[in-house]
Amino acid sequence: PAALRAAVDWARLGVPHALPTPMLARLALAYARDLAPADTPAVAELADAIEELVAEGPRQIGRRGPRTEPLLRRLRLPEGVHHVPAAVLTAAADRLGGDGWTPPERLHQVVGDLLDVVRARAERRAVGVLALARGFDDLAVALLRPPPVPEAPRSLVPGELYRLGVAALQAGRAAEARRWFSALLDGTPDDGSWRELRARSAFWLGLDRDADPAQRRRHLELVVRDGPARDASDAGLLLAELERDAGRFDAQRGCLRAAAASARQAGDDGRQAEAVLDLAHLDRHSGRVDEALAGYRRVRELVPADAPGALAAAQAEREIEAEAARRAEAAWRTGVEERGQLGPGADLVPDPVPEQRGPADRPTIPPRTSSTR
Repeated sequence: PAALRAAVDWARLGVPHALPTPMLARLALAYARDLAPADTPAVAELADAIEELVAEGPRQIGRRGPRTEPLLRRLRLPEGVHHVPAAVLTAAADRLGGDGWTPPERLHQVVGDLLDVVRARAERRAVGVLALARGFDDLAVALLRPPPVPEAPRSLVPGELYRLGVAALQAGRAAEARRWFSALLDGTPDDGSWRELRARSAFWLGLDRDADPAQRRRHLELVVRDGPARDASDAGLLLAELERDAGRFDAQRGCLRAAAASARQAGDDGRQAEAVLDLAHLDRHSGRVDEALAGYRRVRELVPADAPGALAAAQAEREIEAEAARRAEAAWRTGVEERGQLGPGADLVPDPVPEQRGPADRPTIPPRTSSTR
């Protein structure tokens, strides 16, 4: 199965190079590791399996049945020996796709290494475009080079550029991913015709905290304007951070309001609470105490009482109330001193109320006698 799968996927990709036995065996090793990770055969064993498949030749079904195509044929071409799988296998693999015929994760590494040895970059690009058309995004991103490298593909459609960016991200190649996404933005008009793909690409670019702040701001503003509600909410929060760092607090307030509105539209109470909490903190530090208290109460309505946001909102409310009590006491002290009822620095603690005197403290009244009368 490993040898057959390798030959089938090589044919599906349309790789413009012959597939001799040693190369097919090396390619089949990647499949064997996925199919039998605990008992992976050696390359020599895979080469023997290839020979057995070729030696089987055409088989007959029943006495009068038609002769069938061999599973693997060996052709001798001018560029070398080539192994061709049965057409029914390639058709089945195309039909199954990711539901039943999944290439191994290392396929792009193996094919890339093989083509590095035997072919020039122009042919790597040709195979990369074929891989992209076949849905082998991992292989395509390994073979293609993103702009502004001279041999970068210039004829890819925006959807393919986006897929290459995502595949590069998943492969841990963030710098290449950003170049694919930038190529998509540079190659499409901002007239709404590519709104969704442009917004997605701008979102990934806006996540790059090492990028120029002005570029990040433009990308995030595009997401807020054109992206889906959930992405627009996330972009609004990130944009608010940029405005805060730049000291533009009114702009920060507008970004947080937009983020809260987008989260509400998306039905994401947690994200809405996060935006409202940040907005309440900003109002509090700006002296808008009533607005801040309303925001904290709203946060506690949106999320459970034990959620971090609700706990932070409750703590902020207690601090505001304590601060209001301190201010009221200070104002009262100042007013009393100004009226002259207390000297500067006088103790505001009132004198204790005297205890009621008991019977021993009362004056003794002599009994009335006749002489007194």
